[in-house]
Amino acid sequence: MKSTETAPPPEAAADGAPEIPPAGRVPVVRTAVVFFLIGLTTSRISLVLHEFVGHGATGACFGAGLESWRLYIFGGGWIRWGAPARPWTAFHHTAALLGGIAVELVIGTAALVVALRLRHGSLVRMALAGFSALNILHGLVYLVRGAHYGYGDGVPLHYLLGRGRPFFVTALALLLITAGLFLAWIIARELRCWTGDIGRVRFFGLAAGSVLFALALHGGLAFGEQWLLPDAAYCGVKETESRRLVRRELAQRAREVEATKGAAATDEEIAELRRELEQKHRSFPLDVPLFAGLAVAIVAGGLLAREPSAGTGGLSAPKWRAVARLAAACGLSLLVTLALRRPW
Repeated sequence: MKSTETAPPPEAAADGAPEIPPAGRVPVVRTAVVFFLIGLTTSRISLVLHEFVGHGATGACFGAGLESWRLYIFGGGWIRWGAPARPWTAFHHTAALLGGIAVELVIGTAALVVALRLRHGSLVRMALAGFSALNILHGLVYLVRGAHYGYGDGVPLHYLLGRGRPFFVTALALLLITAGLFLAWIIARELRCWTGDIGRVRFFGLAAGSVLFALALHGGLAFGEQWLLPDAAYCGVKETESRRLVRRELAQRAREVEATKGAAATDEEIAELRRELEQKHRSFPLDVPLFAGLAVAIVAGGLLAREPSAGTGGLSAPKWRAVARLAAACGLSLLVTLALRRPW
């Protein structure tokens, strides 16, 4: 005789237990909100640790205290050291600048180790996996682009590597793409726990839509804040070596034109000189192959992922009350960033 016994509804589950979605339904809104909250919370925690531990504590170990700093609530930040007790060598300067990236890679790896020991399908595992992925990928992207273009924390490497820079950048880019493939596979497996087997097209749409929603919303908040509250020091940190060379040589050439003509260079002459110098100091456009390769790796990792085997968690989607706790953690991270935004 065929059994008519059915599973209890999601509401009957114990508090905090995974909620089993009805067949065919996908937690679209919940997934997008979770991805956004994980991304924003991760970025705030990582920003504080990057600046104050990676840069600040490293500088303090070399005898230089913090003189000033600025944190954006939704974006990045910078710090400035005071005069060190003893003059810094190239090693001190390089270590202090790379300390922030080192912190991101360390906490990202530690979070991944912890995440892999937790139950499949849990929100905590997903949050730690996302925290790990964002820190490791951001740290590697910042390192490879900084070393190649000569900006931000990668400026010392840009000069120190010299002719070996292309080999270092290539090796690091391959490591980044490999990490993207693996981390996307890890996160996609967790997302499979929330969706079940819904087909590759629907799964890809859910994952890609949630990631794009999180990136667009967070990116819009960061861009809007920086547009409303511009900071010259922050813009200076992002200036590449090619732009610095163009700016310096343009000023020198303009003075030469003025000395020759006995009058200041016209706007047309300045524009022509700028185009000439930009062509002369143009860097290889690394961003095109770098981000294209990373995107392909992430998509491949997501599509290769399958739901974990039976007994590792089953289908589950976090309840809204669990998402609310994640939102509270996100709010707390924003408050900490706000409190540390400038020196007291």
